[in-house]
Amino acid sequence: MILQLLGHAIGVLTRPPAYLDPGSGSFLIQLLIAVLLGAGILLRASWSKIKNLFKRAKSDKSEDNDDE
Repeated sequence: MILQLLGHAIGVLTRPPAYLDPGSGSFLIQLLIAVLLGAGILLRASWSKIKNLFKRAKSDKSEDNDDE
């Protein structure tokens, strides 16, 4: 009897839900919008640091010109 109950519990727990209610859909859309806006704000806040990664410093350029 215990094995039957355990088997039934495992079967119920592994069965996927049959539908998504409208609240779940709107929550997922809000979550996606929040992630995109958050990523945009993070990018804007750290844009100068990102630009500086790909740019050489002015002191490096002046040292290169002195060697010539």
